[in-house]
Amino acid sequence: MKKKPISEFELRIPASTSNIGPGFDCLGLAFNLYNRVRLKRKKDKSSSLEFRFSGPYASQISQTENNLFLKTFDALCHSLDKPKPSLFIDYEVNIPVFRGLGSSANAVLAAYFTASTLFDLEENNQQILSRLLPFEGHPDNLTPSLTGGLTISTVDNSKVYFNKYDIKNDWRYLLLIPDFHVSTDAARKVLPELYKRPEIIYSLSRLPLLIHSFLTGNAAHLPIFLRDKIHHPYRTRLIPFYEEVENLAYARGAAGVALSGSGSSIIIIIPADNKETATGPFLDILHQHGIGGEIYKPHIDNHGTIVTLHD
Repeated sequence: MKKKPISEFELRIPASTSNIGPGFDCLGLAFNLYNRVRLKRKKDKSSSLEFRFSGPYASQISQTENNLFLKTFDALCHSLDKPKPSLFIDYEVNIPVFRGLGSSANAVLAAYFTASTLFDLEENNQQILSRLLPFEGHPDNLTPSLTGGLTISTVDNSKVYFNKYDIKNDWRYLLLIPDFHVSTDAARKVLPELYKRPEIIYSLSRLPLLIHSFLTGNAAHLPIFLRDKIHHPYRTRLIPFYEEVENLAYARGAAGVALSGSGSSIIIIIPADNKETATGPFLDILHQHGIGGEIYKPHIDNHGTIVTLHD
């Protein structure tokens, strides 16, 4: 029996942080800050996509052919040999762009789940990540936004391999999100072409200890395990206020501080026994640099992307 075409559905896709110190291009973590996309088939046969953008960061999304959702969806329709349907798309943008919170991976996943839902495409998470890898280039944000939780990913022969861990520790998180962006391209250009062996060992040896800290909730040595010599010291130079924020966070009892992705957002990890709640001093640092911003207090999302059908 032929399935009835799905006419209306909704996507909820979480933000993600990546790298997290020594986990360059492989470690990711999903947060309960979501872009939501509501899609409805239009009755006409024009193969047109009609967008309505809403949410606090709607103005940051390109509404032209450079829209990453649109570019990815077009490419998926072509690769699947499917005609582009006529859709009304209500795109609620709650994740800022170019702030190291996985906005591009989020858009790519939104396009994929639009296509997979409309065309009844059944793929497992590894197949999904491998299909989407060319659009994003690396899986460190794609994986947590797809699966939720803490993820570690690698690529071999264009195939993504990953592990996902549900995180249930009682740490608290602050995301300092400045009105200041760092593009991924700019952040990659500041990295060296070659590294010395001790630098690689320095970062590589910390990564399993960092993951173990997340899994156990033991933050005793987190500042040591977050240290890195591959990307962090080069990228923080692009963010004039990073050192001040880091020093203040540790002075106020934070368990760890790191760039979120390639920046400009900064993630601050607060141990369970620290009841400090004031966030104003961090915003004051931004203001001293003539930069606005905001602070979120997210929780970890262990569920990942959710598709809800409304038929």
